[in-house]
Amino acid sequence: MPDDVTGSTDPRDEAATALQETEAGETPDAGAVEPSEQEAFMTRLKEAIQVSRELVGPLRYRMKIGVPREILEERMRDQLKEFQRDAVIPGFRRGRAPMILVEKRFAPEVGEQVVSQFIGASFMAATENEKLDPIGDPLVQIEVEEERIDDAGVSRRQKVEKLVDVEQALDAIKLPREGPLEYTCEVEVRPDFELPELDGIPITQPKIEVRDEDVDVELRRRLMRFGTFEPVEGGPVEADDLLYVDLKIRSGDEILESLDNFDVPARSTVVKGIALPTFGEAIVGKRQGDTASVEAVIPEDYDRPDLRGKPATVETVIREIKRLIVPPLTDEKAKEWGFDSAAEVRDRLRQTLQAEADDAAQASRRKQVEDYLLEKTPMDLPQALSIRQTDRVLARRTIELLRMGFPEVEIRRRMDEMRVRAQDQAVRDLKLAFVFDKIAKQWEIEVGEDEINGAIADIAARQNRRFDRVRDDLSRNDGIYLLAMQLRDAKIADRLLEKANLQEASG
Repeated sequence: MPDDVTGSTDPRDEAATALQETEAGETPDAGAVEPSEQEAFMTRLKEAIQVSRELVGPLRYRMKIGVPREILEERMRDQLKEFQRDAVIPGFRRGRAPMILVEKRFAPEVGEQVVSQFIGASFMAATENEKLDPIGDPLVQIEVEEERIDDAGVSRRQKVEKLVDVEQALDAIKLPREGPLEYTCEVEVRPDFELPELDGIPITQPKIEVRDEDVDVELRRRLMRFGTFEPVEGGPVEADDLLYVDLKIRSGDEILESLDNFDVPARSTVVKGIALPTFGEAIVGKRQGDTASVEAVIPEDYDRPDLRGKPATVETVIREIKRLIVPPLTDEKAKEWGFDSAAEVRDRLRQTLQAEADDAAQASRRKQVEDYLLEKTPMDLPQALSIRQTDRVLARRTIELLRMGFPEVEIRRRMDEMRVRAQDQAVRDLKLAFVFDKIAKQWEIEVGEDEINGAIADIAARQNRRFDRVRDDLSRNDGIYLLAMQLRDAKIADRLLEKANLQEASG
C-alpha cells in the first residue's frame, strides 16, 4: 500500500514504470551481477543531476532540479530508435525510414515522453541524493495566465507563478531546444524519529455507562439524516446555517477570487485554501442583503508563492440563507421505523448503546495507547500544518466519523472546526499517522479485502445505504485506502494492547 495517507501515486513508482516500459533490454537473471539497464541509467542520473534545496516550512522543501543535456539527448535517441523500428513513413518500408525523417516526424511526441519520464525519474534521484523521505507527489512550479478582475469590473490576463500537481505540470513543461531540463518543485517529507518501547504500555480498564445525554445525542444524530435545509425568510443568520453569497478575496489591490452565489457555512471555515477563523462571528446575526468582511492571512503553502504570508480580506454579500431543520421524533416517525412509539425508540437506542459499551471501552483503551505513543515519541512537527497535511488528516478523520455513523452534515461541521481551529488535534493525528506507519512496516501489518468489505458493510448499515453505493463513494475519494489504514491502525493498537500492562480503574 502507498505510504502517504491520501493514497496518491508516488512519482518514483511512475518513473520506474515509465522507464521499464521504454527499456529495450530484458531483466537480468536472478543470479546476474551486472545491474540492469534501468539501474545503470538511474545511477548515472543521480550522479549527473544538479539539485539545490531550501527549507521553506517545517517538513517542506523547495528543490531546483536540472537534468543535463547529454542525458536528455541519449534518452531521445533511444526513444527515436524505438519509433524508427515501427515507423510507417510514405516512400519507405516499415522500419526503413532514415532517422532524420523519423526525428522530424516524431520528435515532438518523443519530447513529451522524455519530459514525463524525467520529471518522475529526476525527482526520485534528487530526493535520494538529498536523503529526503517524501510524502506523496511534489508540487511543481509553472507559469500560468489567470484572469483577474479589478474594482471597476474590468477583466485582464496576468501571468503568475503557481504550484500545481505533476499531471498539470506535464502539460506546461516542454523539452528545451538546448541546455538542461530544469524545474522547481516543493515536497513535504516525513520526520525522522525513533519508536518508543512497545511492550508493557500502562493501560487503565475504563468503566462505560450510558447516560440520558448519550441517548439524546445519538437520537439527534440519526434524525439529522432526515433533515433538510430550508430557506430562511427575513430572519438573521444563525451558527451553522448554509449561506449563498457573492464573495471576493483581496490581497492589497489585487482581487484573487470573485465568486457569485458561492455556498459557505456560517461558522469558521476555509475558502480557497484560506482559513477564516472569525467568519462565523462576523456573519451570525446578519440578514439577507447584508455585507460582512473578515481579515485573514494567506497560508505559507498557497499555490502562489509571491502571496504567502500576506494579509487578505474576504468580503461577502448574503444572497440567501438556509437552515437545517431536523424533524422531531414522534410516534408517527417511530412507526415508520417499525416501532410502536417514540419511547420504544429511545429504549431500543439505549440498549444498542449499552451493547456497544464493549466497543467504547476498547476505543478508550486504544486512545490510551495513542496517548502513550504521542508522549513517548519525540518528533519535530510544525504547529501550523500545511493545506496538504491538513487534508490528509481530515480525510482520515472523515472515514472515522463515517464508521461511527455520523450524518454528512455533521461530518462537514466537524471538519470545518478541525480545519480552522483544532490545529493541536490535527498535529496529533498527523504525528500518530507517522508512528503507525513506522510500526506497520516494522511488524509487517496488512489488511485483507474481506476486512475492508466488512467495514464497508458496517458503514452501509449505520448510514442506511446500500453496500455497493458506499463502496463506490469511497473508491472515488481514496476512501478505500484510508479505511484500510484505519483498520491497520486498529490492528496495531490491539496488538499493543495484548502486550500492555492492564490495570482496573479505581473506584
